[in-house]
Amino acid sequence: MEPIKVVRFSEKYISKQLILSGVIVLIGIVGLFINAGHLLGLGILLFVVNFAQKKRDAIKIYDDHIEVKLGPIAPAKYIKLDQFTEVVKTGERKVTFCYSEGGKDRKLKLHNSVFTKDDLSYLNELISNKLNKAA
Repeated sequence: MEPIKVVRFSEKYISKQLILSGVIVLIGIVGLFINAGHLLGLGILLFVVNFAQKKRDAIKIYDDHIEVKLGPIAPAKYIKLDQFTEVVKTGERKVTFCYSEGGKDRKLKLHNSVFTKDDLSYLNELISNKLNKAA
């Protein structure tokens, strides 16, 4: 089954992460001279993770469910659209989607700085429409 929409991390977010990785690599190179070279390894690791995130699909939206995989080694979450119970905008920077799974209330928190506004508004409208139809 093909997804209706695929949401990736925003280019702005990836750029910030790559700049941070570069700064840590530079600090690591300087740290080689003062026995703090472990930061070089951390910077290189961050570069690898960021390049992997650039190509990866974070959220896949299907007809009846969404697949969320936010981290490179995090397990994928499969959430049916009818499991969502509430959409809460918590401040300027975060949107929280509440859903029920196995009788437990869970939350999916997405930050505005990580995804584009268009992608988040699409996801917000989709879930809100499903909630309105269920009510």
